[in-house]
Amino acid sequence: MVNPALKQPAVRRLLAVALLAELAYASLNLSTMPVYLRDARGFGEAAVGIVLGVFLGTEALAKLVTGRWADRYGTRRLIVFGPLLSVVSVILTLAAPGANGAAWETVLQGSFRVLDGIGAAMVWPALFASIAGATNERDRPTALSLLNACYLIGIALAFPLAGWINDQSRQSSAGLGMAAILFIAASLLALGLRDHRPHSQSTGLHLSRVSPWLLATGFLAFAGIGFPSFIAKLFPMDEFRMSEGQVGLLVLPTAILLAVLSAPAGRLATRLGARTTVFAGLVLCAIGTGMIGLAAIRPESRTVATVMIAAPLVGVGFLIALPAWYAYVGGAAGSATRLGAVMAAQGIGAIAAAPLGAAMYEKLQPFGVASRLGPSFAHWSPFLAASGCLAAAAIVFLAASGPAREPSDGGR
Repeated sequence: MVNPALKQPAVRRLLAVALLAELAYASLNLSTMPVYLRDARGFGEAAVGIVLGVFLGTEALAKLVTGRWADRYGTRRLIVFGPLLSVVSVILTLAAPGANGAAWETVLQGSFRVLDGIGAAMVWPALFASIAGATNERDRPTALSLLNACYLIGIALAFPLAGWINDQSRQSSAGLGMAAILFIAASLLALGLRDHRPHSQSTGLHLSRVSPWLLATGFLAFAGIGFPSFIAKLFPMDEFRMSEGQVGLLVLPTAILLAVLSAPAGRLATRLGARTTVFAGLVLCAIGTGMIGLAAIRPESRTVATVMIAAPLVGVGFLIALPAWYAYVGGAAGSATRLGAVMAAQGIGAIAAAPLGAAMYEKLQPFGVASRLGPSFAHWSPFLAASGCLAAAAIVFLAASGPAREPSDGGR
């Protein structure tokens, strides 16, 4: 039986654009760039965190503006032109002179990530608003779940695909070229999209007019994502001596699981309601990252099996939480402005945590217990911090969004 949301050509095209776009962004900034900067450019992990932190910070701040643009001028042009900015950034990244990670090179590479951040900020609020506008209230949670699944699957598939290409070419820059091709494909496909503008007058919404608990939940949840984000690929390569292709195979089962569960996740959100679904998803994420993080203080748990068991919990947690969260935030009108404001808070959380997680990975040493915890403590510690942030996000959301306070317009 075909999902009702998938019967609409507009929804299918939006999902295809989302999958291509996130596969490209993840291949560029999560899978390839950390390895490329460290191995080909001579950057340390902390410097890698700074460069990629510029991407997250730019994306977060730009969403405050691009969400309003999408509501005022329509979503289509943002989705078309956003990926093209990253094509330019790839070209500049590869053409830039090298200096073995010198300070000026860090600044230069960081400036290219500004283009990526603006491009991503143009794409995502517009895509989520377009999906909301293309579906009715009954089908919207499922459609948002499918869009969120494309986002997460794009991240998961980026590791095996970009890793395989890098391994085969024996060049850590090959994944950058793949990302550029995917960006062009996403932009061309987006030419056939229809514009969406919300029916409500929400274009004047500013960050200060969004409920503080929404902002706090988004900040904490994405800080949890941020702590291990820049070292997610370096971690198994360093701890388990895996190649890039082997890391991709490690991630692949989670990608398959997310694809299988994407539609049921949307139906779950419809059946249980946003409050229960978001809370349950955040708890699963906190448990999954906590299982990996506890290995920082339990050396006997530092195994591939621990990661293989924990990673699907994190993936499924976000799969069920994010569609309900964005449906709640965007409201019935599918406001890109409101989505942009909350996504900005999420991005600020990620940018606050990601460079710190990279620095912990490179430099953090256990205080006075090195003989027991060993030098790998630093590599596992970002996941412990991530679990704490995700647990805090679940508590804030549960405390501030009681059943009587679950509004129909997305929490304004």
